[in-house]
Amino acid sequence: MLPQPSKVGRPRSYTTAQLSDVLTIVRKDGSEPTVDAVRDVLCSQFEVPRTVRAETLAREIAVQIAEQDRQPAELCAAENARSEIMQEFTRIVGALKRDDAATSLTPRG
Repeated sequence: MLPQPSKVGRPRSYTTAQLSDVLTIVRKDGSEPTVDAVRDVLCSQFEVPRTVRAETLAREIAVQIAEQDRQPAELCAAENARSEIMQEFTRIVGALKRDDAATSLTPRG
């Protein structure tokens, strides 16, 4: 999530979603998401005026990159947890089946 713009500054001329899309485009080509590269795509793809402040854009680029880089790590951790849960579930079900099979062989009296 991008920080809220200053109440005294002018509103941004692009959205967080647009900036995220632009970063994906720039990074897909293997290019470094510099202020100039991002601004060029913002202007050409989303008709954003070239008057975007470099300092503000640089801050927002850093926030978005951190967010984009964090998401795959979280997905990997979630997948690892899911895998561990499934392994434990399989172990428990196997133990229950073995216990049930042993119980059914025991004469009831």
